[in-house]
Amino acid sequence: MSSVYNQPIWFEEPSVLIDEDYLTKFIPTETMSFGEQLNSIVRFAIYFAVLLFIYSMNYNVFYIPILTMVFTYIVYQPVENYQEKNEKKEDCVKPTLNNPFMNVMLTDYVDNPTRGPACENVEEQIKEGFEYNLYKDVDDVWERNNSQRQFYTNPATTIPNDVESFANWCYKVPYSCKSGDMEACLKWEQPYMHGKIA
Repeated sequence: MSSVYNQPIWFEEPSVLIDEDYLTKFIPTETMSFGEQLNSIVRFAIYFAVLLFIYSMNYNVFYIPILTMVFTYIVYQPVENYQEKNEKKEDCVKPTLNNPFMNVMLTDYVDNPTRGPACENVEEQIKEGFEYNLYKDVDDVWERNNSQRQFYTNPATTIPNDVESFANWCYKVPYSCKSGDMEACLKWEQPYMHGKIA
């Protein structure tokens, strides 16, 4: 028997439509994954066609599940391609109520060691997460009394942190006049200082 939580789509494994774990799941719900919802739609079309055949004894009703299968196959293809593209992309970590500043927590080293970097341009979500259940002073117009300055997003938000880019930022500077590069020394001088007019 297959796992209820890891249900494949019907055209990859057709036996999932008649698997006894899933026979009663013929109405799509919000808690189901997209593949489970499509499987339940196909299962519903099969049940509906069988009931119509029993009632009318017309073989044409079996076109209903066939057309439904074609429809679900067509609908699933773009979603599958989109999911593959998203899996390749490194997902960024969004603010949550427990971690509004998206910092690496000690539990992430065990629970989520492949977490992505913190998302950019989410200041409004950070503010909402920080102010959730925060008792405020109504007289504090400038929001200075809730210790906002003590909380911030750390520069390193990945595991392991990106030491190489930080080192490049610190030490990989272009040549300077101080290091003996004459071209760098003359870069800031004006041409008229040496009798040349451009």
